[in-house]
Amino acid sequence: MRKLKNEAIFLLTVIISFGACIETTKQVQPVLTEPTTIATKVQKDCGNEEKLLYAKDGFSSYTEDKIRGKGVISFELQVNDRLDIYDEDDAVFGYIVLNEDQTFFTAQMPKKLVARKVIPELDFAAFDFDAEEESASKDYLFIYANGEKKKVKKTDVKYSYQSWGIYLKKKSIALKPCNPLANAPNGGQNLVFDVRDMDDDQIKIKSSADCGGEESKFAPAQGWVKWRKKDLLMVDLKVCD
Repeated sequence: MRKLKNEAIFLLTVIISFGACIETTKQVQPVLTEPTTIATKVQKDCGNEEKLLYAKDGFSSYTEDKIRGKGVISFELQVNDRLDIYDEDDAVFGYIVLNEDQTFFTAQMPKKLVARKVIPELDFAAFDFDAEEESASKDYLFIYANGEKKKVKKTDVKYSYQSWGIYLKKKSIALKPCNPLANAPNGGQNLVFDVRDMDDDQIKIKSSADCGGEESKFAPAQGWVKWRKKDLLMVDLKVCD
């Protein structure tokens, strides 16, 4: 009788221990993911982003992926030149001045400026804004800043208007993870490219070693990628060292 009782206790202990092992096994099972599905999702998800280009003395400028207007207007400032920007109702939006000491006065601009490429630093100076064609008005240039249409008096500034095709051919670009170059190492990430040709919403690009300094990565790569998808820019503009 005692033997049967001992055997019953032993079997009960084994069953309990086995159950505990099963439960423990269930708790440590990893959650599996689908790498292919995730990678595909990342490549397709290419939305509008703002990226910081410049920050100094309380002023910061950002670029964005959203394309506004038909092309890009670039302003050139020489010593004591002043770029006055107005709202459509003639209210002052802000202004920038190139001082005699080669610094830029930006205190009268909004603390945050979103435009195509604004860098008020002499060695890298750029004042590029998405814009309507210069023929849109006899007296004013219509540009976009902080997501809204603004205007600049033509007689007050030195400027050049460029279509997106011409503008991109003069720039160095980088590729977004959502817009890889087929057959390029890592989809062309971490490389810098020159734009060689354009066909509607696609551009032909070739990798370049001329932007980024001696330590920048380079690998030969070329091909066609999208530069826009509807009103979104699909490439990044590089600021070369």
